[in-house]
Amino acid sequence: MSHRPRPAADQSEALSDSIDPPDFSARLWAQAEAKQSWVCLGLDVLLRQLPRNIPHTVEGAERFLRNIVDASVEDVSAFKPNLAFYLAMGSDGIRLLTDIIEHIDHRAIVILDGKFGDVSDTMEQYARAAFDEFDADAVTVDVYGGWETVDPMLGDPTRGVFVWARSSNPDADAVQGGSRDADPLFVRLAGEIQSRAESGNLGAVVGATRAVDVRRVRAAAPTVPLLAPGVGAQGGDLESVVRAGFGDAPAGVLINAGRSALWASADGDYVLATRAAVQELRDRINVARST
Repeated sequence: MSHRPRPAADQSEALSDSIDPPDFSARLWAQAEAKQSWVCLGLDVLLRQLPRNIPHTVEGAERFLRNIVDASVEDVSAFKPNLAFYLAMGSDGIRLLTDIIEHIDHRAIVILDGKFGDVSDTMEQYARAAFDEFDADAVTVDVYGGWETVDPMLGDPTRGVFVWARSSNPDADAVQGGSRDADPLFVRLAGEIQSRAESGNLGAVVGATRAVDVRRVRAAAPTVPLLAPGVGAQGGDLESVVRAGFGDAPAGVLINAGRSALWASADGDYVLATRAAVQELRDRINVARST
């Protein structure tokens, strides 16, 4: 059965005047603006890194993640579990991922970060897994295999697809082109994303470690949402990324809060510490947008 995302409470009046639900990009913008938060909190859990007062088990991870979600859900627009961290726990990890997405319960957008990329028939199965089984709102995709990699994910305009355009990896230039290149691959790819975004559910992943590249991607793709990992532990310049990346609705920038937020404390105050980190990031984004 195909799941339909529930509209946020703030959108219910607007949706009552429309037969069809909004496309993903419009829904993301509406939710982020309603919450006044463009924070995406990564949920990349490691058993060995759980706080001292939490059992370092899958059951402990579920307790930890439920507490983190409940403490931060009003201050984030999206949660982003990276599939690899759950696959590493085997079948228990898959159940954990399912349970956590169910616990989020459409209170925020869920981006399943799998960097999926394969031939079209395989991608159809990835789409079924991500959207029908896990009930994710969006996914990340690696387009190196061609646009047939992306197309099977785009059938439902209420479900988003973020194409990996410019990574935060230090050695990415060898494949993606350099920031100073006149016509790098990542800029051409951003232009392709823009040209294919007519259904309103296509976006781009752009590493926040190079604000100049965020600006170039935004120039090439002026109307799509961006997902920007790399602020915090990877050292991205938040204010520069925000100023470079935001466009007019629905062209927002989700700033991913990763290790520095999820693991803000190793002690019993981990809930308060993560919430404080998320709120600080939210406020910094809002200040940068206004200046």
